[in-house]
Amino acid sequence: MSVNVDKTGNFLKSLTGIRLFAALAIVLHHVPGHFGISHELTKGWSLGQGVSVFFVLSGFILTYRYPALTDRAAIVRFWVARVARIWPAHAFILFVLLLVNYDSMPDIESTDLNNILANVFLVQSWFPYAGYFFGYNSVSWSISTEMGFYLLFPFLIFYFRKTWLLKVFISFSVGFVFVLLAYYMSIPSFQYPDNKIVMEGLIYVNPLARLFEFVAGMCSAFLWIKFHNHMVMNRALWTMLEVVSVLFLVFNISFLSKVFSVFNFDFGFPGLYWKVMSLFPALAASFFIFVMAKSEGFLSSVLSTRFFVYMGEVSFSIYLLHLVIIKMFDGLPALGYLNDFFALILALISMFVCSMLMFHFVEKPGKTMIISVFRLLGNRK
Repeated sequence: MSVNVDKTGNFLKSLTGIRLFAALAIVLHHVPGHFGISHELTKGWSLGQGVSVFFVLSGFILTYRYPALTDRAAIVRFWVARVARIWPAHAFILFVLLLVNYDSMPDIESTDLNNILANVFLVQSWFPYAGYFFGYNSVSWSISTEMGFYLLFPFLIFYFRKTWLLKVFISFSVGFVFVLLAYYMSIPSFQYPDNKIVMEGLIYVNPLARLFEFVAGMCSAFLWIKFHNHMVMNRALWTMLEVVSVLFLVFNISFLSKVFSVFNFDFGFPGLYWKVMSLFPALAASFFIFVMAKSEGFLSSVLSTRFFVYMGEVSFSIYLLHLVIIKMFDGLPALGYLNDFFALILALISMFVCSMLMFHFVEKPGKTMIISVFRLLGNRK
């Protein structure tokens, strides 16, 4: 699967810029319920779909960067590179939270050694108990899910050109099986602070249940690599298509609900939950990323500017830090230090500043150190 793109790599710049807005969608998703802000503010907006954009984007970029993993050494290098990318920031935050005895879900039994080890090794989302996947820094469940994708990627990319349709079918079917399990076994939705097997543990955080999104991103990349040189339009038309893709991403629930209504797909709340949080955004995000990757319209050119590319690089730290910071500053008004508005502003400023610091002093050096140690150990053999 060869790739022929311009040397500037502009399409990767625009996709990096997208990460900022996916992260900010998650931030906005978590702000209601804090600082006196009602959940009514974001009612009807599935901002949690920002996670799905990350999953699809991950599948797209990895398929572009690693079109083939031909031997065991290449697979190991891939796994080391992915661990080096996501583990340092996660480990740093987990260490700080353990040091100050902080847990984002304090009333759930999530502080035992097994849970700590699950978080250290980024496998907490592989267990369907809220005490595992929402323990400590609860948003880290998604990078645990990503870790599952990374482990499966060498098998997924193997002969992908010839097997992509089969892998789409399998990943969709696996997700659907978990919906059926949750529906027919009447597995309840998570009710804080219960710590038992819950629907979200099977459908929402489970790497196998979310695999379709990652594979959808891989397919989007495969099609983009194959056809992007044949897609020729002027800037105005590309801009219009980019706007359409954004609208499709934003309003995917309304549009796709009507499309899927003809299939009589009704498996109660588990089925609805899976469609809204996984299936629909996977389809919309795949189209959106495919269009934006061409980088020939106005919107993608804005995302390719230095500011948005830099903030896109920082977005991983924004994502990991935001909920801890929100919860920390949310308590200030009750102590009489600040009103809700200024506490929110201070929280957002702190989030951006701390994220930039963590990007430069934890993420980047941590990644370099892990890769350097791996190379050093490899050279000694």
